[in-house]
Amino acid sequence: HTIVVVDTIDWHKKLWDGTTRVLVDVFGIDAVVRGDLEGSASSEMRAFYSTLVQRAAQYKENRGGGSVTLLLLMQIPRMQGASDTVFQESDFDGANDKIKARIQLLVKKKIPLTAETLRKIEIPIPSASEGPRRLALQHIDDLMSMSDGQS
Repeated sequence: HTIVVVDTIDWHKKLWDGTTRVLVDVFGIDAVVRGDLEGSASSEMRAFYSTLVQRAAQYKENRGGGSVTLLLLMQIPRMQGASDTVFQESDFDGANDKIKARIQLLVKKKIPLTAETLRKIEIPIPSASEGPRRLALQHIDDLMSMSDGQS
């Protein structure tokens, strides 16, 4: 039995993100899956990361038995925006229509647009610093999803 610790997958994440940017710069926005630009999982991203996850295995007894356990570590950027910061509806002008509609509903119901409230209902915090955190968490979620069912 063996345990393999990958002390950081940050370089893999940077490679993926950098490759996506190059594809957009060279071939245009249509060269990449929309999900890659928004930080969500695409089949290409899942295939990229699955090469890491597939290294973990449990071997058949007739082949010697044993197992390889893979432990992937990743640093998550700190949460930005104080919980008591209240955002304005205009802070979401650059958001997509679905998010704008949800923000309008919160405003109509007089629910304060705090970072804590927005995180609870999974609306992105309107700041440049929150984007990398959300993207890092998406990468972790994708890795966890790929490893489900593996033992």
